[in-house]
This record gives sequence, C-alpha cells and structure tokens, in this order.
Amino acid sequence: MNTKNKKIYVFLLIMSTLVVSSILVLTPKEVTATTVTATACSGSNCSTICNSCNNPPPPPIPTLVVSCVANPSSIQTGNSTTFTANPTGGTGTYTYSWSGTDGLSGSGSYVSKTYSTAGVKTATVIVTSGTQTQSANCSVAVNQACTPNYEQRCLGNSMYWYDSCGVIGSYVGTCGITNTTLTLTKTVRNLTSGSTSFTNSVYANPSDMVMFMITLQNNGTQSAQNVFVRDILPANLIYNNQLVVACTGNTSNCNNNYGNITSGINLYTVNVGQTVTITYQAQVAGTTNFSYGTTTLTNTASVTGSQLNYVPNAMASVIVTRAGVLGASTISTGLTNNFWLDSFFLPLLITLIGLWMWKAGMFYGIEKWLDSKKKISRVYKADKELSARITELKKMGNK
Repeated sequence: MNTKNKKIYVFLLIMSTLVVSSILVLTPKEVTATTVTATACSGSNCSTICNSCNNPPPPPIPTLVVSCVANPSSIQTGNSTTFTANPTGGTGTYTYSWSGTDGLSGSGSYVSKTYSTAGVKTATVIVTSGTQTQSANCSVAVNQACTPNYEQRCLGNSMYWYDSCGVIGSYVGTCGITNTTLTLTKTVRNLTSGSTSFTNSVYANPSDMVMFMITLQNNGTQSAQNVFVRDILPANLIYNNQLVVACTGNTSNCNNNYGNITSGINLYTVNVGQTVTITYQAQVAGTTNFSYGTTTLTNTASVTGSQLNYVPNAMASVIVTRAGVLGASTISTGLTNNFWLDSFFLPLLITLIGLWMWKAGMFYGIEKWLDSKKKISRVYKADKELSARITELKKMGNK
C-alpha cells in the first residue's frame, strides 16, 4: 500500500470511529454530555483521542429550601424582634422580599421590627435563587407591657402593689382602718394663652401648653400612709414633666419633685389636716391629630393608700378647638367681581362719557322731546287753571 492510500485509509478509519463511538446516555433526571473518542494509527503506532474526557458535565442545581425564625420569639410591647431567613440549595445567590403584620417590609436576609400593640405578629419572606422561588413564614408573640407598682390593693388586711396587668407585687402595709378621708380635686389652666386661674376645664388650641394641679387634703382623724397619686393622660395630651410637689405642715413627704405622674408618685404619709399640691405640665398634640371643631380631652387622677375608707379620684378637661379653613366663595360680591368695573372708576367713566355726548349734541333729540313734553305740561296746567277760574266766576254770578 502506497503512502497516498495509507493516508486515505487512516482518514476513513478516523471518521468511522467518530461515528461509531458517539454514544448518547439518558437518565431519568438528567442528560449526560456526549463523549467522543477516536483512535488514530500510523503503521503500528496507535493513539486514542478524547474531546470531552477532561470536561465532565456540571452537577444538577440543588432544590431551594427556605425557613425563617424570629429572635426573640416573645417580646413585650415597645420592644423589637429580628426575623432572619435561612435559605439552602439553589445557586447559592439569593434575593429576599419581606412582608407582614403592622407594615413589616425589607429586602435583606433579615429585618427588625418594633411593635406597639399586643398579639401574634407574622412575617413572610420570599427567596429567589436562579429560577427557583420559595417562601417561609415565622411569627413573634407580643405581650402587653406591664407597668410595675401601678396601683395598691387590699388582700385581706394587707395591702400590696399590683402592676398594670394585675399581677401582685410587694407588700405595702395594713388595710382595714377606715377612719381616714382624703379629698382630691383637680384643675387646669392654659399656659399658652396666658391664663392665670385654674378651673375644671379650659379651652386650648392644638400644640398649646397646659398645667394641671392636683390638690390632696387629709380631712380624717388619722394619717394616710403609702399614699400613691397617679394621673392617666388621654391620647393627644403629652406629658411635659415640670413636676412640683408642695405641702403644708410637715414637708418631709414633699421632697419628691421628680418622677412621672402618669406612672405615679409616692407621697408616703399625708398627715391629718395636711394639704398636698401637685402641679405638672402637658402639651396638646399637633393640629393633624384633631378633626375640625372641638374635641374634649379628659384625664383622671386617682389616689390609693393605707387607712383610706375609699379611693378618691378627680377629673379635668381640655377642650381643643381646631378651626376650619373656609373655601373660596362662589357668591357674587359686586356687579362683575372685577375690581376695575366695580370700583368708582366705572361711574366716573360713565359720567364723563355722558357729558361729552351732551356737549357734542348727541342728546338733541332727547332735548327736543323733553321740550315738547314740557310744553304739553304747561298747556295742561294752563287749561286746568283756566277751567278752575271759570268755575269760580260762575259761582260768583249765581250769587
């Protein structure tokens, strides 16, 4: 076999090997890449060629799985929690979209939220990785925050502190002695308007500053112990501190010019005949918090303590007025509602034009007509006067 024929033989051998060696392997979940091999020989020397042996097919993309968790999973109102997404699988690259209770939103792997109301708050996260999308839900339990030492209650002959959720607290003193009477009054004045006298109610505008005064007097025969005073402000009245406590007589229980009256202050002992005065300030909320017209804001002060035969309370009111803005009127207020036409220029202009027309003789016809009317009037008057005289002469002749 000559050299030319050998080359043709080798070429045909390579081509047939390529065709015969092409194998397509199918599996239930994926398709493997085609592996092509060829064997080339030159004389007694042969070698195998593989075009894909060093490039294996990529592995399949794992299924995307998403979960989320809230930490902490139980909070009190006013506190925050953090929701975190935990994705696995997919391409390893993730995008996030959060939504949930009370306007929760976010686009990161985690989102934090502070809740002001109690209840179960939920969060939903949608995670996308490549062409896969999965979602997950998680929640947090929000409990109402409890104010400690909220009020005093008698349990048998013993008095205890209770928080705002009704949970019993520390021991205060003895109950059951009921010969002490505290008189409680409450008044208010408007500082912004310059009012100097306190009354049971006062008028105010949005954002005004007001001052409340609580007066507590022991009219009984025994000192009141563990006296605790608290004022509950309604919505749209904002506590502004400036707390001042003044007493008559023994002032040892009046060194308490600090604290927050909305959570309560302890006067300890109010002696027989003693009067305690408490003043503090509050600000009316802004205009947008009120509807047009008047809104009455009423707050109540209360007192608890040992040796009391009842729990006194007193109220004062702030009447807030939001004035309405009148719209544009469509009622006509002049001849044309035009300044130039409705002003004094219009009659002046008409007068000047009339004088010019009269001077120019444009009213000649009118003057002629007026003269004729005057002549007719004079003739009529003359005839009437002549007739009257003739009648008189006839009467005189008959006599």
